[in-house]
Amino acid sequence: MPVVLYMPTLATAYRKVIKYEDALLATVMAQSADMQRQYIVRLCSELGIFVVDLTPPFQSAAEVLKGDDLLFFLYDFHRARRGTV
Repeated sequence: MPVVLYMPTLATAYRKVIKYEDALLATVMAQSADMQRQYIVRLCSELGIFVVDLTPPFQSAAEVLKGDDLLFFLYDFHRARRGTV
């Protein structure tokens, strides 16, 4: 059985920690990420592919760490060492 591991973006993982100067941008970023995730989950469901959504654990870790040990590199948005553990 095929499996998809859905990785959240940096903005999604740190949603509760990031502070945008423009509140509208925060809304757009959240809605865009949510729509993308919903699309992937729905498509995989239609194709019979099991999805493991890593968004909740990444959001929990980002909230606890608060930048002390980053899950993503700041400049290229790839996962840092802590984000791969």
